[in-house]
Amino acid sequence: DTIAQMHQQFYLDLMQYYTQTSDFQLAQKMSEYTQNSFNMMKQLLKQGREEGVIDERYSDEFILLYTQAMVNGFSQPEIYQQALPFTKEWT
Repeated sequence: DTIAQMHQQFYLDLMQYYTQTSDFQLAQKMSEYTQNSFNMMKQLLKQGREEGVIDERYSDEFILLYTQAMVNGFSQPEIYQQALPFTKEWT
């Protein structure tokens, strides 16, 4: 249907814009967001260890590296295009 196609095209256009932008202000905001997210993630990892839901053998560095690998993977057009059918499940 038309709305679903528009949703898909919007998603693809948005991902392409964010992953290939040369807009300095947007890049700066994305960098700030990344730093804030990194700090929040470290707090969550600490809390998870205190609550016993994160195994102690996985360091913050490993978990953050794994997370970054996932983010980098999903910023690649060939990956986010394949992920499109699953976005309905994620929302």
